[in-house]
Amino acid sequence: MAFIFARLLYYFGCPKFIREYRDFGQYVARQHSHRWIVWEFYHNLESLAGWRQIVKETTSKCLTVDFDELPTEVTGRLAPEFGDTSAEDLKVFSPKNIDRDIYLLIYADGKKLALPIREADSDLPKKEKELFWILYSQAAKERPILRGVYWIVLGAAVALVFLTTITKMYMVIHNLRP
Repeated sequence: MAFIFARLLYYFGCPKFIREYRDFGQYVARQHSHRWIVWEFYHNLESLAGWRQIVKETTSKCLTVDFDELPTEVTGRLAPEFGDTSAEDLKVFSPKNIDRDIYLLIYADGKKLALPIREADSDLPKKEKELFWILYSQAAKERPILRGVYWIVLGAAVALVFLTTITKMYMVIHNLRP
């Protein structure tokens, strides 16, 4: 029963991103498009309490650029997405595909930013890996109490299996005596 309870805790308490990918190697093994990590990042933001921190971390890790630094043809297609953002301090917009590239638009502290993941970028694997680990690290920090309860229940399950095994072995040995 303790194993079942631990499994239920894991399923309902663990962030979806961690349940989906054990590590970056497992993510790479699925051979996702370079655009996939941006969609994972965007869709998992709302479930994380520290989402503001990781959005700002993309800037400190040099994954974002000022919107005006993008090529003119890209800014022309993406500019309407920002709309009226003057009242917001931080907002993340839905990713937009342009050809084989993807752009995650961010409005932060009065600045229009973009997180571009371009197929032709020589640093694409590094950016993909960095974005994965930013998201994974925050997801791993979430729900520390549930994580503690999970490990306690799992430890109890292992201890109970061990005690049951020892008890059964003792009973068999004890009943073998003449």
